[in-house]
Amino acid sequence: MRSINELCQKYKSLIASIATVNVLAACVTSETKEPRGLAYEIPFDSLVSDEFEDLRPLLPHIENKRIVQLGENSHGAREYSDMKARMIRFLHQEAGFDIVVFESSLYQCSRSNVAFPRPDVDTQVLLTGCAFGVWHTVEVKELFDYMRATRGTGNPLFLAGYDVQPIGWNKRGRPEFLKSVVAFLDPEYASDVEILDQSNIDAYNEGSSYRRVYYRDNRAQLVAAYTDLQNWLELNQIALRRLVDDPADVDYAIQTVWSILQYIRQQTSQDNTDYAEARDYGMARNIQALVERLYPESRVIIWAHNAHIRHNNELLVPGEAEFIRARSAGAWLKDWYGAEIMTIGVYARSGMLVNNARKPFLITDVLKGSIETWQTKPGTVATLFIARQEHDPNWDAPVTGKYNGQQDVEMIARDQYDAIIVLDEVSPPEFLYE
Repeated sequence: MRSINELCQKYKSLIASIATVNVLAACVTSETKEPRGLAYEIPFDSLVSDEFEDLRPLLPHIENKRIVQLGENSHGAREYSDMKARMIRFLHQEAGFDIVVFESSLYQCSRSNVAFPRPDVDTQVLLTGCAFGVWHTVEVKELFDYMRATRGTGNPLFLAGYDVQPIGWNKRGRPEFLKSVVAFLDPEYASDVEILDQSNIDAYNEGSSYRRVYYRDNRAQLVAAYTDLQNWLELNQIALRRLVDDPADVDYAIQTVWSILQYIRQQTSQDNTDYAEARDYGMARNIQALVERLYPESRVIIWAHNAHIRHNNELLVPGEAEFIRARSAGAWLKDWYGAEIMTIGVYARSGMLVNNARKPFLITDVLKGSIETWQTKPGTVATLFIARQEHDPNWDAPVTGKYNGQQDVEMIARDQYDAIIVLDEVSPPEFLYE
């Protein structure tokens, strides 16, 4: 029988099978559990390299985690996407994580995931059909290329979304999708379902002002119609799974309808806090559906803004960013999954970002003692700080961290994250189109 060290050397560069990943993860875990103890500050040598020696001290910290959340303090940074894509490749190859869940539409990302094996569909189409426009970049496309390449191996990396917001062009296929599932048992009702959802999407496409009025004026009828559809799908799900080409389509149909209902509730909320919490509760419930119904044996990586992954937004002292104090998806997930979840916030000391409209702006000067000034090893591009169990001034005293690179928000870091990555500098991403 070969030793662990021999197996490590043999399988170090392979990702071809689940068995390989498990052996490699075991090897690295054994290497990092030396008498010198766990590493709680992990410097990154690179944001893009496929060599992961610098990341391996993280393995003992995630060996019992079902979900890893990767945040960002703002969208619109090349280095955030590069770093998170590298972390995903590492977690996939060496720790057995096998789903990436974007802060994007549950339905639309599910359709891109289904289309990954199709050679006639360009990867850019799969990306733009799933992820929100802020991630339509060269850096994220490289991650999609990677995910797609794994689908022909014994260790596939799957794609999902968890947002209730139907942002993006690919929602146009949703009425036909729901119709196709229902039609296996009731073609007449399926036609009604298609008309219902097409009318909904037509109203959405009229713009935000129109849709808010539309949802308020028609809330009762819409909620009743989609609730009837959800109940019908749940009542008939066993029969439908025997008839559809892919039984997962039934679960996606059920959760898509639930997401539509939650989006209607969000759009008809009474104030900004209710509006934000309706969205984030929907995101949390969608993760619950993914990990408990659709991928019950899998380990999940979430890609989202810090504001959605934090554990206790309500405890923030937000200054001008008062609206971010709403309860986040990360709070519900922490309640439900406890020690099985690791939440990693991401910050940058300096540089330029772009907003959702692609307008560039500079990160404002960081405050003394802020998260952004946590000491890192010279010559490295970023450092991962992991919270120790014992008292630590960095983690247990009030500290500020920037929201969207502009506003300084005060928090107790331990209340919000299990770990934080601080990057030295960021720059605008390279977008795929004008």
